[in-house]
Amino acid sequence: MLADYQLDTEQFSDIMEDARNMAVSLFPQWTDFNYHDPGITMLELFSWIKEGQQYFLDRIGVEHKKKYLKLLGISPRRRTPAETFVNIYSDAPLSLPAGTKLGAGTVPFETVRRQYIGRNSIRYCFHGKTELENTCVGGNIEDNRRLRLPIFGLAPECGDDWYIGFEKALPIGEMVGIYVGLVEELENKKRRNPISEMMYMPLLQLGFEYYANGAWQPVEAVEDNTHGMLQSGMLYILIEQEMEEKSVFGNSAYFVRVRVEKSDIDIPPMLERIRMNMVRVVQKDTWVEAQETVAAKKDGRYSVCVNTYAGLEGANDLYLKKGDIYYPIAVSEKYAKGGELGTEWTFDADDAGNNPIVLIVSYMERPRLQRCLGIGNGMPYQEMELPTKDILYDSVEILVHEIGSGGGFSRWKRVLDFGASTPEDRHFVVDTENAMICFGDCEHGMAPEGSVILISFVETRGAEGNVTHGTLDVFPDEEDEGAIYIHSEHDAYGGMEEETIEECFFRARKLLKTSQTAVTNADYERHVMETPGLLIDGCKVIPADNDEGNTLTIVVKPIYFQERKALSDAYRRNILAYLEKYRMLGAGIELLAPRYIYLDIALEVEVKPHFLQAREIIYAAVREYFAAYQKQFGAVIVYSDLYGAIDRLDCVAAVNDLTFDVRDGNVKRTRDGNLILPPNGIIELKQIQCVMPMSPTD
Repeated sequence: MLADYQLDTEQFSDIMEDARNMAVSLFPQWTDFNYHDPGITMLELFSWIKEGQQYFLDRIGVEHKKKYLKLLGISPRRRTPAETFVNIYSDAPLSLPAGTKLGAGTVPFETVRRQYIGRNSIRYCFHGKTELENTCVGGNIEDNRRLRLPIFGLAPECGDDWYIGFEKALPIGEMVGIYVGLVEELENKKRRNPISEMMYMPLLQLGFEYYANGAWQPVEAVEDNTHGMLQSGMLYILIEQEMEEKSVFGNSAYFVRVRVEKSDIDIPPMLERIRMNMVRVVQKDTWVEAQETVAAKKDGRYSVCVNTYAGLEGANDLYLKKGDIYYPIAVSEKYAKGGELGTEWTFDADDAGNNPIVLIVSYMERPRLQRCLGIGNGMPYQEMELPTKDILYDSVEILVHEIGSGGGFSRWKRVLDFGASTPEDRHFVVDTENAMICFGDCEHGMAPEGSVILISFVETRGAEGNVTHGTLDVFPDEEDEGAIYIHSEHDAYGGMEEETIEECFFRARKLLKTSQTAVTNADYERHVMETPGLLIDGCKVIPADNDEGNTLTIVVKPIYFQERKALSDAYRRNILAYLEKYRMLGAGIELLAPRYIYLDIALEVEVKPHFLQAREIIYAAVREYFAAYQKQFGAVIVYSDLYGAIDRLDCVAAVNDLTFDVRDGNVKRTRDGNLILPPNGIIELKQIQCVMPMSPTD
């Protein structure tokens, strides 16, 4: 263990006393040690300086703590916005641009993406094949929160279909959102591991089609946030042809068909709720937004278009990118493109090339917001104030005037600190606590010289955004849009305040006690159980027969709906891809499916009189005994333990016979009647036969 050095161990009086004693030995001619003596005054001054230096040397400042955390690969968590889903209804169809403002009182929310809101509804929702009976739900199914509809039936296979029938045709060229709510908790309270990123291989590979021009056409654009019907989320669909009404199993509507192209599913997805006009919103307020887009050239002029809420409602500045420098553009013409579809600008540029990149910066009208944060003077340690402390850290971006560029600007990079910055690096640091942008000292990070332009800034309230359902009901410009209704039936979740240094150190201590790299068998088993998107009932690393080689064999038991299946290809690939982040270099991994050992029990038990439920009591005791072995691989079934468990029952007078009948040649049987399962074997109790003669009365 490292020694704990204490540097601040002396008080002022101790330092002064040591100095007086040292003066006596070094300068015998010095005899006046009273306070009026100038030498004593100098000693007091230096003693005071030394005490102050020792105090600060023994203290660890905030910047030092951040450096220590950085060495550990940990940084404080930033303020995180809350999010939720809302239903939006409108008397007239409308298209909501990304960033449309909503509110829960004074707490602002924004839509995540562009989405169409129409006067349409889902008329039918069913699965089926021509040779099978289909399940159909009619009526107002969007208000039904407990549909319990198996989307592709109870055993999804390649070619199975799910039909969604709409009352009206979906609009052409508009992204339509459909919320799919799934039953996510199984009967045993087990839940599928959450999916935070794209799975390596979906358990269900799906194709999306719609009926147009007398045939099923592939949907032109699909975004599936359910990850193949594994979790509740949004389906976004965009079509490019006019839908036609079609009758499917006697049900006439405008249909979208979801077809299973490949199935490795464990539990069939069960639909609990489905709704149109459900919109995902995030608690934030965009003050400044920056977008880079490619300008189109037509008739010798260039044009760019923006279709976000900030671009439509705010003031916009345009910059032409040449290399790494951005030059302001003088816009010659601005006009609306198709109403809500966007705003378009045209401009002239002689040396822009064929596909020039244009930076569009949109400014909303906000108090305290200024486009120019300040004018750099080239001196070190410059600071400039941001408009608010409620900062979404990753949103802050700036342009800085580039000396010698002829009026151009360069885009500077946000960093955690200037520790690795060189004098030429155009870096800045965001101080969220003091709402400041900080620049380097000219040795670690360049100092700005000229205008500093804020081109991206988003406000978020953190934990304050975790509003309850029913409170998010404010929509902008309701008088202009007509009658618009908002209903939030879900609580907002996920909003967090910025982590303090003390909280970050507490988290670091916990992380240091948790192995990220898989070293032990328990580490591998933990990571397998956490594989995103899978339902795993248990796993175990099987010890190797010898020490040669470096390959681990892991037996994995998935949860399946009905029959016990082998470990699917999708399960194998997802587990191996997830373990790739944690396995040690050179370690090989082999996955093994469990070997289900089916066991029959034969009993002859004498029961005591007056126990009318004796058979049920004995059966329950046997099942309870084997329930403990449902997740144990390679277990030893002890004959005497089961014998004793039955014999101790109040209703049992004597156990005359107990027999294990196993239909597997890999199970070993000892002289005592115990069963030793193979390393990947797991017991499955199939049948209990019990003969119960009545015990003679006394």
